[in-house]
Amino acid sequence: MKKNNLNHSLNEINNSKIFVKSDGEEALPEVGIFWYFKGKLIMSSIPWKNGEVLGDRFVNGLDDHFPFWTKIQKLRPEFRNYEYDDIPRGRVIFDMEKKIFMVYLPSLFLNNKNVKEKIIACFNLPPDIIKWSTDEHYEKRD
Repeated sequence: MKKNNLNHSLNEINNSKIFVKSDGEEALPEVGIFWYFKGKLIMSSIPWKNGEVLGDRFVNGLDDHFPFWTKIQKLRPEFRNYEYDDIPRGRVIFDMEKKIFMVYLPSLFLNNKNVKEKIIACFNLPPDIIKWSTDEHYEKRD
């Protein structure tokens, strides 16, 4: 790769809120958004230390469901016939005051061990400091 192309690519990364992890770095728990579709998580996440601080208490990921869904639809044709709220979705945030990760998800998943294990694994969450919650915002609308 030519030097100018490399510099241009690095500038794009630095200006785009993309987090790049190096080999050997400690894997941190992450915050962000997710959908649960056919047994798999579709997600956008970032290490919690690189997230967006809301007020003086919460750390959120960098994306919201609606705008991120349009990116997913462009990349994955199988999602073009779905709206962002057609597929069960949720969010992981970090509460800096209580020092816990809060996972918001639809009530149908609140007691689903498989879904919870997938979220824990994909977001690299420490299981002993998670609060699982529902919110009407993440419930399926008719």
